[in-house]
Amino acid sequence: MGGAGDDAAVAPGRRAGGQATWVRAGDGGVRRGRAGPDDGRIAAAAAGVYALVAVVGVGYAGTQMFPLAMLPDTLADDARATGASRAGILTGVWTAGETVGLALGPFVVVSVVLGLSGYVSGSGDETMAQPSSALHAITWSMSLVPAACALLSIVFVLAHRPPDHGRTGHAGGGEQIGRGG
Repeated sequence: MGGAGDDAAVAPGRRAGGQATWVRAGDGGVRRGRAGPDDGRIAAAAAGVYALVAVVGVGYAGTQMFPLAMLPDTLADDARATGASRAGILTGVWTAGETVGLALGPFVVVSVVLGLSGYVSGSGDETMAQPSSALHAITWSMSLVPAACALLSIVFVLAHRPPDHGRTGHAGGGEQIGRGG
């Protein structure tokens, strides 16, 4: 902290204010016609942020789309095995589990990580000096911990049996499913 790179990143914010600098970084200062000496660096930083967001967005789309693409296979397998369609129950359990995970997961993970790091909480407008361990923990709780959880989820994804398209009678193979069919 406090190196030359930090000064270059903080200087525009000190001159123009945080909100104005954020807006200028978002549009590179070009669309508003406010080109200035720092706008090249701000535009380059904004382009880098946009590129990272695009890459992360593709990964996030995959983590949302592919499990949902496997859900119909699971529903079909269940219907074949039980003779009843329990799609509503299973998707309800899926949604409830996802909601609980999204609500409690970040709270629990961040609380544990920050608690172990020596984070100093404050209230109101007071600014608390944080130990470097807490600053690292904040970074880890937003990057490494979610990445580790995503890697751990691979174990569960690999347990999913993909459809075999009729070769051994998996429900994805086209046989009739359910009652009265």
